Amino acid sequence: MIYSSYGFSVLLLMGIALLLVSFALTLFVKVTELTEAEKAEALANQPKGIDRYIEKAALPISIVAFLAGFIDSAILTGMGSFSLDLKIPLAGSLFFTMYALLIFLSRPFTGRLFDTKGDNWVWYPTFVFFALAMLGVGLAGFFRPALGFVILLIAGAAFGLGYGGVAPFGQAVAIRDSDKHRIGVATSTFFGFLDLGVGGGPIVLGAIIPMLGPEMIGFRNLYLYSAPAVVLVALIYFFIHGKKQKNSGQHA
Repeated sequence: MIYSSYGFSVLLLMGIALLLVSFALTLFVKVTELTEAEKAEALANQPKGIDRYIEKAALPISIVAFLAGFIDSAILTGMGSFSLDLKIPLAGSLFFTMYALLIFLSRPFTGRLFDTKGDNWVWYPTFVFFALAMLGVGLAGFFRPALGFVILLIAGAAFGLGYGGVAPFGQAVAIRDSDKHRIGVATSTFFGFLDLGVGGGPIVLGAIIPMLGPEMIGFRNLYLYSAPAVVLVALIYFFIHGKKQKNSGQHA
């Protein structure tokens, strides 16, 4: 909305201002430093080779994050053009507003569910809402702008309940499943895979979209095909992580 009203330069300046505010706030963050004993333990257990950079215990959930991020990149790169083609550009902006709002409203409940019931109680609903969001975005392309507008907003809410849980709960799993002195490596492993999916997705999907149809139809089909792709990711999650989890109380 800022971009449409004031242009890209103003948007960049606001981004810089927010970065400066964020930097100032970090000065007030209290960080507990490692004790000398903990530092010595970390150095003594420092692995060699690829293990210095990749935490094997975090790989299963990191692979899931990579695949989810790859699918998410379809939304990040295409929503602006898609909503413009549908003649509802405002819905493209409000889609992410709904996404952020539902993350904010749901996190206290989903976080507690994750802590008390276990991974699967959060991850499987995450995949369901993620798939419904992608399906909803695709279906919006079949209707008149007014109805398409509403469908995109609902899809944005589902997207917040779905993909919005991948990063926080994935990071929590990666850290929990790794040794204490490997938390930093586990975190970088997880986000490295996630960012690779989000960053590499547009390159691959940009080449695929023209094969799926011209302009708006290509994007619409991409989103429709993304829904079963999410189901496939859910199956992968089950085999590499989900079936190993207890049904409840594993974090209590």
